[in-house]
Amino acid sequence: VGEILETCNGILLFVDGKYEFRIKKPNEQVGIPTSAIFTKDTIIGKIELALPDKARKLNKATGIFNNPATEYNDDVVIFDNADQPALGWASLAGEKPRRIHQIADLESDGVFISNLSWQQLRSINALREPRLRVSNFFREDMYIIAQDLGLPIFEDPESCLSTVSEFFDRSIRLASDIYGFSRIVATLKESIYEMLFPKGEPTTYGTPKIDEAFNEAYLAIQKCYISNLNSSRSAKLRFSRPYFASMLMRFPIPVGPWTIYQGKLPKNLPSQKKGENSQVYQFLKEFGESKPALCQVSVKNIDISCGALLGFTNGTEGRSWVPIQEAAFLSTIAEVTIKKMIEGTTYKDFSQVSYGWSEQSAVGDVSYSLGLVAEAHIAAITSASRKPSGTSIYSPRAVFLKSWDRILLFKTAYSLHQQDICVRSYAMGAINVSIEDYQLEHVAKASLECSMTPPLWLIDASTVDQQLGTSGVVTGEETTARLGDFV
Repeated sequence: VGEILETCNGILLFVDGKYEFRIKKPNEQVGIPTSAIFTKDTIIGKIELALPDKARKLNKATGIFNNPATEYNDDVVIFDNADQPALGWASLAGEKPRRIHQIADLESDGVFISNLSWQQLRSINALREPRLRVSNFFREDMYIIAQDLGLPIFEDPESCLSTVSEFFDRSIRLASDIYGFSRIVATLKESIYEMLFPKGEPTTYGTPKIDEAFNEAYLAIQKCYISNLNSSRSAKLRFSRPYFASMLMRFPIPVGPWTIYQGKLPKNLPSQKKGENSQVYQFLKEFGESKPALCQVSVKNIDISCGALLGFTNGTEGRSWVPIQEAAFLSTIAEVTIKKMIEGTTYKDFSQVSYGWSEQSAVGDVSYSLGLVAEAHIAAITSASRKPSGTSIYSPRAVFLKSWDRILLFKTAYSLHQQDICVRSYAMGAINVSIEDYQLEHVAKASLECSMTPPLWLIDASTVDQQLGTSGVVTGEETTARLGDFV
């Protein structure tokens, strides 16, 4: 009885020898004395639900239980002013959008993915508001998702909010089926992480110095030393998310314990300072095939055609530790000196662990919703774990996977760069580029030729340019074949 009353925001009043049910008024607090606790001995008379007739009925009480075994209620709310969230539009899992005037108008048992950032939630003291989630709940921002789907969620939310909420609901249900959520936390990535690592992860991988080396080696995104002051637009070109997740699962996972390498480190000959025939590359290739390692390196004279794409240190504090495969890759295009090495014990395949990504559907590569889940999964297994002290630590698994992520994307980034496309950064199966107006068709074509999916607005813009008589880039058949990621 108490659970039902709490869900319905109702109270039972003992009036004239019987109990009446009434919806609690705003800000009304009802204290229940000990003598009024319901037991078999204290309940007198019958219980009635006293409601007005239909003509005068103004409210209804609906009890909804978010049972993960059955369904979740996944909602969307778009506030008119994200800095002062009050007026806005809300939709519950595909239902018709409705106008709201304050956060308190939202269902108390709903989970609403909003257009608010972490900073905006903090500014209104709502970081712990159980109903609201940030705009990048799926890791990809709501604006980018809506743009990919061709929906004007911010320009005209009333026209498409039901579609967006239905899509988000389907994505969460899909994740729930895969991982068996017990609850939805701050983001999808964190929800998945809790299920993959219910007991947490190690808080050290050897000594404090070894932990520091792994933290330094971690690089979330590869920034590039490139800018284009004439560019008017930015675009994210990406591989199919499930496909890229499956690609990363082909690489082995490093396993410890980790110790300082005591053997002799190689030095390049003056006649061969870089390349696959260099002493450093040969050593790293042979060593890395048998066991994992972290290398402290000094890098100089990167090939001029590659240097702009490799913001190697990427940070004010520098970055000298890298996984062995990254050191080997760098030694093919730059002069690399190995100063120290930390070696692991062996490798494991993802088939030997419980947290690998596996294809969930016969149409996985062309499912946008499954793609969001796949990306959140990869983000979960490449994210930092928390120490009891509150500081972060990056696992060898996270460091090595992020390194493979960048190496896989470098080849495509290099191809785009060679075609005079401004590559700003790359990570997580996607490449961020800056585009000048005259390059719209060129970038769309280059993206498709690299088997990447351009955003829908770029396809639309290049199609418009074709219709205006500019040079053709991609046929309708080619566009349809490449746009599977938007299904």
